[in-house]
Amino acid sequence: MSRSAVAVAVTLGVVMLGGCSTESPSGTGAPATTTSTGSTSVTASGELPGGLPSGPTALRAKTCTDWAEFFTQATVTAPQLDPNWTPAIAVKGIVKEMGESPEFTSLSPAQQAAIVAGVEDAATGNCPS
Repeated sequence: MSRSAVAVAVTLGVVMLGGCSTESPSGTGAPATTTSTGSTSVTASGELPGGLPSGPTALRAKTCTDWAEFFTQATVTAPQLDPNWTPAIAVKGIVKEMGESPEFTSLSPAQQAAIVAGVEDAATGNCPS
């Protein structure tokens, strides 16, 4: 992701890239807590911390829904700030930042893939129902 594309995302104020967590616009993108062994905690109700579903299909749908408004707004606003901005470029940057987050890397590979797929779905405007 180019510096200007990152600046666009930061200017829009919806992608939190600082600190040690990457969150979706509503704050529910990929948060997780870890146990002392580094595995993801799952509540008794089968959810990840923050109320996220732990099943890949539901997690993908929830992630897409959470990111959909970002992409709706960014598709209109971001190209005015950076003519090279595209949803695909934004997805690459978001996924890169998530991959550097300890919270994201503590998730199972299936949960990580579901979150990435959810962000990609939101970028295309096709959230699974």
